[in-house]
Amino acid sequence: MILNIKTFSIALSFIILGPSGCINLSKNNVTVPADKDMDFDLYQTTTIDIYRICPSSLNGYKFIKDKKISMNKVCYFEPSYKQAKSNITQNDTNNDITTVNNQPNLQALSSDKTIGYEPELLSNEKDEVTSTGSFLEKILDSTYLFQPTKESGSLIINNKTIRDLNLEKNEKVTFKNGSISAAKQVMENSSKVKLSRLAIESSEKSVDLVRAALRPQITGSLYAGLENVDNPGVGAFGSLNLSKLLYDGGQSKVQELAIKSDVNALFENYREVVNQELLSNLSAIVELDLAFRLNALGRTRVDRLDDLKQKLSVLKMAGAIDVTTIAQSNLLVSKLMLRVEELEQQFEIAQQKFKNIYGIELTSTPMDKSLRNFCEKTSNSETNLLGSPSILREYFYLEKARNELEELRTKSSYTIGVEAGVQQTIGMTNTQLTPSFGLVLRKNLSDGKKLDTEIKLAEKKIISQEQIIKAQYQLLETKVKEIQINRRSFKQKLDLNNLNIQYTLDEILFLEKQLAIGQSNLTSIVSAEAQLFELETQSSRLMSENYLSKLMLLASLGQLTDELNIKLAPLY
Repeated sequence: MILNIKTFSIALSFIILGPSGCINLSKNNVTVPADKDMDFDLYQTTTIDIYRICPSSLNGYKFIKDKKISMNKVCYFEPSYKQAKSNITQNDTNNDITTVNNQPNLQALSSDKTIGYEPELLSNEKDEVTSTGSFLEKILDSTYLFQPTKESGSLIINNKTIRDLNLEKNEKVTFKNGSISAAKQVMENSSKVKLSRLAIESSEKSVDLVRAALRPQITGSLYAGLENVDNPGVGAFGSLNLSKLLYDGGQSKVQELAIKSDVNALFENYREVVNQELLSNLSAIVELDLAFRLNALGRTRVDRLDDLKQKLSVLKMAGAIDVTTIAQSNLLVSKLMLRVEELEQQFEIAQQKFKNIYGIELTSTPMDKSLRNFCEKTSNSETNLLGSPSILREYFYLEKARNELEELRTKSSYTIGVEAGVQQTIGMTNTQLTPSFGLVLRKNLSDGKKLDTEIKLAEKKIISQEQIIKAQYQLLETKVKEIQINRRSFKQKLDLNNLNIQYTLDEILFLEKQLAIGQSNLTSIVSAEAQLFELETQSSRLMSENYLSKLMLLASLGQLTDELNIKLAPLY
């Protein structure tokens, strides 16, 4: 058998170096400054990965320099011959730009004017890459798989970088079908949700791998070479083999159970991600709704403050109030204006957060009646901590660890299989057909106590996972109880705050009547207005916090999807 050395070297180079060893050979169209005293040469360039080293030669061209361009490295090689100056179009000015057959002057591309070698004259431009050394060295020095010719054109490799990825949130969500529908839509398009779902699908494929190993396995081979080195006889022989595993001590069964436990754990993680994404999306709506309401209160207070400022100015000009009263009143007005500015800033932050999620800006509150009713109604769901995704996920990881321990224990057993095959010699000294069939029993007799060590580590993993479940349960329990306590006191706090609002309104009306007859001062009214503003903002915040606490409680228990009629059925 005669081997094609070039083909073999190129193929082996690809196997050793991988696809990253491929290069982009191209002739760039670059313009350079014209120089009457400068020789213009043809050259070649090679674009490689930034982390690779330029080859010492290419097509007989000697390596000169490299240059980093963006995320690539361009290698420059010495030309093979000089271009006639008659082909060069030059102008008398030093600022003119000249293009020479789409090939720039190599020396002009370098800041070092001393760079350059005498061109290597080649009898044929299509000569193969030559290098000194052994045949193996030539194979190892091969850095590309395909060598383009002038007829075929340049080899172009499109390598995507991080700049080529679309990292912007392009989709714009409509609220025509309501706030809850919009939140669901964003959740379904979430990268976190898609990633967690892909993790489940990838793990499910492992079950198919285990089942595939139990099916009949068929292999074929063809050997060509010397039958006997001492007494050479050139020829070949082929073989075809079939094997089927009959018994493995239950190892395949526990492997499948371990994979199913892993899939269930990933499903619970997926369920947790979905609930948390819904929580984030709905929270952005609630927070923006609060920002709209507080901003409206702030504008109302600004109008009120303008009236108070005018009254202060009139009383000051009339000499009806002293300097101290004016100073106190102006201080209270300034504090109120500062609070209004803070609310406007919080509004911008809430609007930006909402835009990052939904891709749009709104001029009115996005919270509709359906979402408000959902947040206000009492949930009928039970507070079942053991059914939460965070607890179930860790439990399934515990089941996986237990199955992995059983898998290790089955490795001490033996396996039984059936194998059949046939071998046929071709062109050998002794040409014959050799069939075979029989049962195969395999058992590991000694592994240096490797298996015993793996079993002990698996046992420790089970103990650790049990502690993780315990810690996770205590953390969730504390969080749920805190939310429940806050929700129980919400109505009482809101009722008291609303009662104080009514008291403050009555006080302001009384002070204004007293002011008309000169029995009160404007400072008292400004102070009451400031108190009213704080009480009104507190009521709005209490309402929003109550909405958010309910959403957080449902999401923590994995029940937000159920309450919103999003069905996520268990896998196994």
